[in-house]
Amino acid sequence: MKTILRICFITLTLAGCASGPTLQTYYGEKKILTIPAINTDANAEIGQTIISKAYVTTTANIPAIIISSEVSDNVNGTGITTLRAGVIPLSAVDESGKYYRDSNATYTVTGGSSVRAGTTGIYVPNDKTQSAVMFHGYGYFGKKPVVGIEYTTTTLENWDADSYKRELVYSGVSQNTISILYRELKNEMARPAFSQELKYDLSQGNTIGYKGARFEIQKATNTEILYKVIKPLD
Repeated sequence: MKTILRICFITLTLAGCASGPTLQTYYGEKKILTIPAINTDANAEIGQTIISKAYVTTTANIPAIIISSEVSDNVNGTGITTLRAGVIPLSAVDESGKYYRDSNATYTVTGGSSVRAGTTGIYVPNDKTQSAVMFHGYGYFGKKPVVGIEYTTTTLENWDADSYKRELVYSGVSQNTISILYRELKNEMARPAFSQELKYDLSQGNTIGYKGARFEIQKATNTEILYKVIKPLD
């Protein structure tokens, strides 16, 4: 029987305040994701993944906005807070609108270095006649008018910090020997100690494997590989 472990994610903590915005709570599920499907013809170009298996705690359908360009604000003349272009998830709501917190926002002290900005993001009023503004801390006092904030709404899927992925990547062919790279990734970054170059001589057979995976090579060229996965990575 498949067991799903539900984990509660609270995106922010609001301390010392009896009332205010309601923090949003999202629930994650433990999943194992395998690509491609078993016993299905597949293809990959050099540098692309042949087979992958991800062990993730994933939180899906989180409301979010996408800002199309970087947004900056001078905070009381002491420095610049910057939000990068990209996806920003919903973190809190109040009776007037929604707070989308950018965990990657930076605060650059005048004449100094940059640090994480803390509770900073884009506030979108429920009243569509009002413009979106940058906020610094929750509450009306923290909302700052910033000209030209353009955004679109979306939803996103989030992997937690403990999630990781294992994959085999096609590296090419020389004569009758194909090269494949095995690697493990965390936060989409390769882990150097968990990678290995593999070579297989197809004259000994077109079914090859590694770490439990078995796949049948149908054709391998200097541009792509055609194959069928028989068994996924363990």
